[in-house]
Amino acid sequence: MLNNDLYNPIKSELREVEAFLKRFLLSHEGVIPTAVPRIFNAGGKRLRPALLLLSSRMCDYRGDKNVVLAAMVEMIHTASLIHDDVIDNDTLRRGVPTINATWGNNLSIVLGDYLYTLVFSTLADLGETDMLKYLAATTNKMARGDLVQHQTLLNMDITEERYLSINSDKTASLISCACRIGAMLGKSANGEVDALARYGQNLGMAFQITDDLLDLVAEEKVLGKPPGSDIRSGKLTLPLIHVMREADKKDKEWITTAVRSQKIDKPVFDKILAMATYYHGIEYSLQKAHEYGTACKKELKSLQSSDEHVSLERFVDYVVGRAG
Repeated sequence: MLNNDLYNPIKSELREVEAFLKRFLLSHEGVIPTAVPRIFNAGGKRLRPALLLLSSRMCDYRGDKNVVLAAMVEMIHTASLIHDDVIDNDTLRRGVPTINATWGNNLSIVLGDYLYTLVFSTLADLGETDMLKYLAATTNKMARGDLVQHQTLLNMDITEERYLSINSDKTASLISCACRIGAMLGKSANGEVDALARYGQNLGMAFQITDDLLDLVAEEKVLGKPPGSDIRSGKLTLPLIHVMREADKKDKEWITTAVRSQKIDKPVFDKILAMATYYHGIEYSLQKAHEYGTACKKELKSLQSSDEHVSLERFVDYVVGRAG
């Protein structure tokens, strides 16, 4: 988790989330000994739980249900990552061997499913019907995004609109949902719930675009896995979508052959990166991330000033600033 003032207003609640996750998962550890604790010991930014907690405090909530809900949102996110690693055949995440690399794909799929069922049974027990509906609908969107993304693998003609739609379902929907259900816990008389949900949606879009940029430009020690994993798995992200829109015929044909060959060694990857720079794919993607960041801050303008408000603004700067 990031160690800076982004989390200042909610540090104590985040510690409670971490403690809850450990207790909760260890109580189910007998199902899969060793695997469950490793998932959450690998660290992570805890972005979604933090946004839920900040949103609840923005709406003057001071109970303890936000801790449980924040933990459930993180479990949904983690389950989706476990499944993603299987789909992408990734062997490292945050510098740690993935569950599928250690225990195989079959166990990983079942573990991800098991975490989903734990979330929904826990929310049913809480009696939070509206929040259960939002999280169920969001999980459905995430699965839909995965399905559509899989259908577009090695598709060199994927449009920017389709790419953004996938990101909206696969990534932004859960971040938006975290903000929404956090706000729903508190008092909302002036549209705070919808404003925070829109903030989360735009933040999620910026987050995924910068993630995709980092997969091209960041070093392995920053990513926690080798760069270029998107290209190697056949995904065209925004920098290359822009290149395919702008490049001359010869370069388009070379990129198409390289990506479809699925043999992306370092020289080939370096050439793809050079083309993404030459045709301004990186610059264009950064611009789009900044546009979503601006939209985030616009939503915050209608909300009351507070320490939580400052943190939400700083989250925007952090997300957009990760890739330069």
